[in-house]
Amino acid sequence: MPVSAGQWDDEIYVGEALSSGTLSPNGVLEFSKSVKVPGGTEGKWRWKVKTNWRGEVFEGVNWYNNSAEAADTMQLYVPSLTVDVVCASSYTGSSSVIWYKFTQPAGSELAVYLDSFWWV
Repeated sequence: MPVSAGQWDDEIYVGEALSSGTLSPNGVLEFSKSVKVPGGTEGKWRWKVKTNWRGEVFEGVNWYNNSAEAADTMQLYVPSLTVDVVCASSYTGSSSVIWYKFTQPAGSELAVYLDSFWWV
């Protein structure tokens, strides 16, 4: 079987990473990628990675061996807001996202106010 060389796209299910290299049959290449995990439901989550997901490198009958799940889970935490306490967080730009959670006391109404300061 020939050596596969070239570029391909890997999918990390929160984004995409371009990878390149030369991979011999039954060979292994290791890559790392930093990703920003979007907010979501707290709990244990497991990463799943799929390589060559666009099929840029022809693999014939071996196309099926390109995905794997992490052996361990990771814990997603969302920071808490406390009712009647000011939270001084800052956004780094228009595409910045910050997630919070809070517990609404039973039988009460809740209002959330956001303030914005524009510095020129």
